[in-house]
Amino acid sequence: MVNVASLAGLTAPPFLGPYVASKHAVVGLSESLAAELAMAGSPIRVSVVCPGHVRSRIFESDRNRPAEFAAESRTAPEVRARISAAFAAALGEPMAPTDLASRVLAGIEKDAFLILTHPELNGQVRARLATVERTARTTA
Repeated sequence: MVNVASLAGLTAPPFLGPYVASKHAVVGLSESLAAELAMAGSPIRVSVVCPGHVRSRIFESDRNRPAEFAAESRTAPEVRARISAAFAAALGEPMAPTDLASRVLAGIEKDAFLILTHPELNGQVRARLATVERTARTTA
């Protein structure tokens, strides 16, 4: 079984609270399911894909919102532009979907639970884990 989350399922970038929460939920659900299947002796394995930026239309998702639910942004245009520029700088060049597919298949073949497709962004995951580790050591 392969679930798709996002790098945001292992990190917590600003201005994406609902997205981050849903992607963390996918990772947690996958982790729990993998443990349950292993305890039951099932041959079924679980992988969760946590990609970075992939060439898709995710930033055009407003196209899916029915017109009656559309709302004007209350954020000043210059603030929106600054946030957009920060996202573009942080995300870098998007990966081609075919490259993503190849990396996912390679992860499945290795029976990997976590499939991280953008190694150049793994530092973000390590930084978050280091924070958790430091906190766990100081509160033990």
